[in-house]
Amino acid sequence: MPHQESKPTPVRLQRAKSGYTKDQALFTSIRSRTGIIEIGHDDSQATVGWSAWGTGTVGITKGETLSLCTVNVGSIPTIVLCGIWSNPRLVQDSFTLQPGESKCCLLPAEDIAKQLFDDDSRVQVRAFIKTSTRMIKANLEVFDNRTKRTSIVLPLQELKG
Repeated sequence: MPHQESKPTPVRLQRAKSGYTKDQALFTSIRSRTGIIEIGHDDSQATVGWSAWGTGTVGITKGETLSLCTVNVGSIPTIVLCGIWSNPRLVQDSFTLQPGESKCCLLPAEDIAKQLFDDDSRVQVRAFIKTSTRMIKANLEVFDNRTKRTSIVLPLQELKG
């Protein structure tokens, strides 16, 4: 059977509406829209045999979009739990990738709460994923909304503890 390359499936992630504390609103909105489970940074939430991957921080400003993309380079389906943080958690999602399949989660700066931006109109964010196999490649990209030009691509690194 010839290998068929799949195109990434973009998903626009939404900022939560007000009415709760910042953390509650952000989590409740994403959870109610996607039916996902809560994930975090600490190893106590890891499942035996799962791998964790992450980036350092990268800045994003108005007119830019953050794209967290994953691809399954293995031969079996892989479960991916992903999130973007900026103290508090901004978005999270979970999905299964079939062999050769990829998925990108998009977060435009306009969807980030204004109070999270600093005096220079920037917000520092970081990406994190947990996967059921180690056969995942992922990167975090920032691109300009108007020109679609990429300003930075950070590969996620496996976190070992």
